[in-house]
Amino acid sequence: MRPAGLPGATVTAIQRTAPDSSGAEGRATRQLTVQPQAVALTLNHLAPAHATSVPRTLTRRDPFPAYAGAIIFMAIWLMAMLIGFGAAGVYQGMQDRTRNVLDSSLQHKEQGKAYIKEGNIELALVELKYARQLNPKDREIVDLLASLLPTPAARTAGSTSGTPTPIPTPTLTKVSQDEVLGVALADAHKAFAAKDYDAALLTLEGLRRVEPGYRKAEIDDMLYTSYLSLARTYLSDERWEEAIQKFDKALAIRRSDDVALERQLAADYERGLTSWQADWKRAVESFAEIVRINPTYLDARARLYEALVAYGDYLMDQGSPCLAVDQYTTASAMGSTAQLEGKRSQAVSACATGVSNPTGSNATPGATRPPGQPTATATHPPGSGKYTVRVGDMLRTTDDTASIRGRVADKLNHPIARLELRVSSTTKKYERAETTDEYGQYSFDGLDADTYILTVGSDPASSSAALTIGSKQRAVINLSAN
Repeated sequence: MRPAGLPGATVTAIQRTAPDSSGAEGRATRQLTVQPQAVALTLNHLAPAHATSVPRTLTRRDPFPAYAGAIIFMAIWLMAMLIGFGAAGVYQGMQDRTRNVLDSSLQHKEQGKAYIKEGNIELALVELKYARQLNPKDREIVDLLASLLPTPAARTAGSTSGTPTPIPTPTLTKVSQDEVLGVALADAHKAFAAKDYDAALLTLEGLRRVEPGYRKAEIDDMLYTSYLSLARTYLSDERWEEAIQKFDKALAIRRSDDVALERQLAADYERGLTSWQADWKRAVESFAEIVRINPTYLDARARLYEALVAYGDYLMDQGSPCLAVDQYTTASAMGSTAQLEGKRSQAVSACATGVSNPTGSNATPGATRPPGQPTATATHPPGSGKYTVRVGDMLRTTDDTASIRGRVADKLNHPIARLELRVSSTTKKYERAETTDEYGQYSFDGLDADTYILTVGSDPASSSAALTIGSKQRAVINLSAN
């Protein structure tokens, strides 16, 4: 029985039922009557005592709007994309780093193999240990180290047969590297003390390449002394070019006016020898500079005298007697002879009358040529080739081989660079080609003792006479363009 004034509230509820045989979902509708007393009891503490209860229709509200799921899905998708791109970038970076590490390992391995070929085991160990640290899976590195390490355990570890015992890969610290470099430095000290400067330089230069800052002052002192000692040894052996190179290396380490002067004298002397018979003016200038600085330097004074006379003869041949007078006069001041005074008088007379020797050569009786000058300088008739070939003095060297060196110049005595020259043996099938440098100079070193002909590659008519050169000998052959 419903109390008066309190009508019941009707609530309609929809209940889902299991799908039927057709798959359609069923629904059942029920109507419930909620007595106001129950509602009043439930909400009594919220409403004032005098409030009148009213019937209400209860409506179910979904706490998540329909579009909320789509927003969440998009957020998750975007997050997944960002993570994917980030992971791809990290993976690519790791790949690049791995590639760089492997490339670096390969470079150190190849350097180590090069040191093994040179016999420099200590420096080879440094390079190979570092290569192994970068790439411990490289079996070639492991095998190379095993072949260099003296302990049996190391050899077993480096074996590729069976199951190898893994070699521990220590971190190549500065201390461990210094220990290996110290062994190499000790070897350099031993060779240096024995004055075996070639052996000392081999190790010292290797140390400088591997670790430029290692014991720099100490190694610089040893390098300087070794270069300087070898330069002076080469000078005494008449190995001029090699001496100049060693002087240059010593001066690159430490500047010294005295050493620079030694280098200049050696360079002037070598230039004078190279110019001998090919360019008398240049020979005079070179030996004159030497005599000005040091009149007692080797045989520079005697060579200057001979060059002055020969240059005067050349000027007379060229119809320049007045210039020849200057050369003869300078030579006469160094040492007058009857022969020289006859040359000088003839030049003075020709200069005064304006007529030089009509025969085209200085025919003063008793005239002498510089020592070692050949009577014939070329195999081809004059003018048949583009170049005149002049064979100079035969020099003594300390090498057990033969060699040919010289210079090529144009009519104005300017060097001719990049000209191919060929040397061929007359007793066997042998031919070799070399090219002149920017100074017009060339060299054929390391030849067997034999008989050779020098030829201009582009002009076979320009060739020397057959010249026999023995071991420890160097022929100087200069060429000038016609």
